[in-house]
Amino acid sequence: NILYDGNTQDRGNPPQETGNPYYIDDETIVLGKNTMEKDHFVFNGWNTRAQGGGMNYQPGDIITMVNGGIILYAQWINTEYTVTYHEGSHGILVTSGIFTGLYNGDKTPPAPVVLLDYGYLFSEWSPDPQEFVSEDADYYAFYISVKDSIVLEKIPVFTGEEPLNVGDKISYSFRVTNTGNVTLKDITINDGLIEMGTIDLFNLEAESSKLISDAGWHIVSEEDSILGYFENTAIASGYTDELDRRITAESTVKVMVNRATPGLVLEKKALSDSLLPKAGDLITYEFTVTNNGTVTLYDVYVDDMDLDYTSTRVTLAPQEKHTWTLYNFYKVTEVDMFRGYVNNDATAYGWPYMAAEPVTSKDNALIQTEAAAPEIFINKSVNDSNVIAGTSVQFSLTVTNTGNVTLFDVVLFDEFLGISENRSNLQPNESFNIMMSYITKGSDVPRFENTAIATGWVYENERLEVTDSAHVYVNVSTPEPPGPQTWTPAIDIEISASEYSLTIGNEIEYTIILSNKGNSVLNNVTAECSELDFSENFSKLYILESKTFIIKKVMNEEGMVTFTAVTEGVSAQGTHVSDTDSIAVEIIAKPDQPLEQDPDDVPEVPDIPEEVPIVPPIEPQPGNPPENPETGAIPIDAYSVSAIVTLGAGIFALIKRKKEAEDEENDDM
Repeated sequence: NILYDGNTQDRGNPPQETGNPYYIDDETIVLGKNTMEKDHFVFNGWNTRAQGGGMNYQPGDIITMVNGGIILYAQWINTEYTVTYHEGSHGILVTSGIFTGLYNGDKTPPAPVVLLDYGYLFSEWSPDPQEFVSEDADYYAFYISVKDSIVLEKIPVFTGEEPLNVGDKISYSFRVTNTGNVTLKDITINDGLIEMGTIDLFNLEAESSKLISDAGWHIVSEEDSILGYFENTAIASGYTDELDRRITAESTVKVMVNRATPGLVLEKKALSDSLLPKAGDLITYEFTVTNNGTVTLYDVYVDDMDLDYTSTRVTLAPQEKHTWTLYNFYKVTEVDMFRGYVNNDATAYGWPYMAAEPVTSKDNALIQTEAAAPEIFINKSVNDSNVIAGTSVQFSLTVTNTGNVTLFDVVLFDEFLGISENRSNLQPNESFNIMMSYITKGSDVPRFENTAIATGWVYENERLEVTDSAHVYVNVSTPEPPGPQTWTPAIDIEISASEYSLTIGNEIEYTIILSNKGNSVLNNVTAECSELDFSENFSKLYILESKTFIIKKVMNEEGMVTFTAVTEGVSAQGTHVSDTDSIAVEIIAKPDQPLEQDPDDVPEVPDIPEEVPIVPPIEPQPGNPPENPETGAIPIDAYSVSAIVTLGAGIFALIKRKKEAEDEENDDM
């Protein structure tokens, strides 16, 4: 037989071999400790001797039967154990979590208090601590995040169905639910747009809810009917100790209301004194706004972006109207004429009470304009269409804008006369004229033709060209042999001042004009004015050529100061010519006190003659006779046409200036 002995166990029974009896050399499996326990000791297998020293067996070993049977004695060992509590990552143990010197069967020490991190709750120790110690044990703290969450449900209650009418009553109930894992304290409910009864503070445990019936109400108003609904938001708020904060939840409910009908109508008119206004004409605008709705409109105004106009603001009751008038507000442009009309849009705005968006109305006003009709006209004439070769003829060319819109980049071109005249723009009915002389030549016999072309552009989306041309025919005959030439060389110098009486210390601008007024080229010409430190020399001064000089000087001497300009030269025929001109300027001392000056004491300021632009002779061209080296005379056909025109204008200016000077001398006498 095989027998099991508890060997001083305190509780329980050893196992019983159910296979007895066995024969020698039979084999069987060693059993476990069954229910045996010994305080502060741990079962450590079996031995064939009570004190050990025999054969050791562990449960599950194979044992072979021997003669006389076998007794197996329980072996007990006294071992210390340690129990450890681990605090984890979201808490701190207030005391040590390590317990040593524990023996089998000792009561497992309770876990220490855990000081939690913010936002976390203690969940459990894992694994679950055993009631009694039986071995070394490690227990780990597990945590969960704090969830503070609240949900508000707002429940409207009313009689009938939506949409409601003005005066209907809406009652409201509230259901508050704590969807978190901690208690919510001191819960409140607020709704600023409705009347509220008294709701006492209350608490809600985790995952619980509470219904508060008939907590508030609202009477449908006219403002609600304007919007077509009543919408309001309630807010519930609760406090959590774990997170030391209040949390909120909102609930918004919209109840539909029969909508009011605001309305607005804009009528826009454009008025003009002309049936078909043209560029420069003025247009008057009228804006009439009518409230054709059922509610009052506030801040009613008109905006016209095309006219850059925004009206004042008014309030309009239902069916009331208001008119704004803009007299002569818009000036018609040429762009409008090319389009054929003036048309612009306006928008009227008005706000019902408490409305988020305005009601609007649009209207436009179209007025036909005179159609753009660009046109250019050139008129060309000659003073004599039957001349002898070598005789000068005078051409007159006039360009006129005969259309009703501005012409730009206007060009008059006459290749024969060498004319290319430009104007940046030419207004309707505006003209410009060019006078040009031409010396007929033998090659012009018996007749020559001259054509001029005028071109202009108008601007729209694309440039549009308008042109016109004019033709002139001149009959030319062979001249009689010319008679002997008579030479009358002459030179002229004139000096003038910008002021003839001024206070000492001020600056005066002096003008000196030097002119060849004879019919012969002048050589070795000099011009001087010692008072102005002025001195100039010229190798030649051509027939009718003028030169103008500007000299500025600060006057620092008191009294009458005389300035004398002197010039001289030698004609191509060897004749000496000269001229002198003087002026007097009064320099006045600065007065201690400002005095009124008698207007009769102010010296008369003579007119400053117009500067005559000088065009020197051009180089001789093939077929043109060169300058006579003996006389200095240049045949008239050796000059450019532009020079002839300029010289003619210069002669006219000098004759006029001389006549005025003679009239002044006669008056003085």
